[in-house]
Amino acid sequence: MAERPSVLLLPLEGRLDDVTGRLLLVHFRGKVAPTLTDAERVLRTETPPIRVAMIPAQPNVADLPGVLAALRDAALGRALRFVALGAPPTPQERDALRAAKVDFALYHGFSDTELRFVLNAGVSEHFAERRDDLRVPTPLVAKLKTPAGPKVALVYSLSTRGAYLETTRPSQEGVRIEVELPLPSGALELGAVVVSTNVTGNLRRENLPRGMGVRFEELSSGAAVAVKRYLEERLTHLRP
Repeated sequence: MAERPSVLLLPLEGRLDDVTGRLLLVHFRGKVAPTLTDAERVLRTETPPIRVAMIPAQPNVADLPGVLAALRDAALGRALRFVALGAPPTPQERDALRAAKVDFALYHGFSDTELRFVLNAGVSEHFAERRDDLRVPTPLVAKLKTPAGPKVALVYSLSTRGAYLETTRPSQEGVRIEVELPLPSGALELGAVVVSTNVTGNLRRENLPRGMGVRFEELSSGAAVAVKRYLEERLTHLRP
């Protein structure tokens, strides 16, 4: 079994919600650093390297950009992404998070799907932020038409190229399926091909739910616009 990636938990003189139990559920583990000195030491010495740090959405520090820049330096050139956690901040606090280049935000009420997605994006060296490559978590439940019959699946993540569908009954790689995607602007019927599976007994990634990755067939211009608009709305929800 692969070692759980560590997430640095930084109170920063504020209140940081206890998420250690939820981190374990999505195959991560929390490592608390009570002080900045502790945090810098952990970032320099932890193996495997830490790539994600969680801070309060309302940190009690005078120079947040300077503090986070120092922590990025302590990561010794490795990408370190920050997640703001807690109650929604005031507009002034939100501006401070943005000025400090905090990457993601998880405010009260966030789902385990959003938590897992943000952490996986944080540890990924290839997380894309270009408009055409956006990938986001969703609460959508898709209806699937497969050769084995109808199924339903949670759309764990979505992009204009495809989706990861959380289901305990994935289809085999190479199988063509139909995905009914219930976007708020209207349902889309999309053809797709299964390109990967993650199932009990053959877990390729333990920090992903059981399910399958699918690649969409060519989207119509209208469908592409609808998906892109939804992606941007969802990504805004996860930004400070």
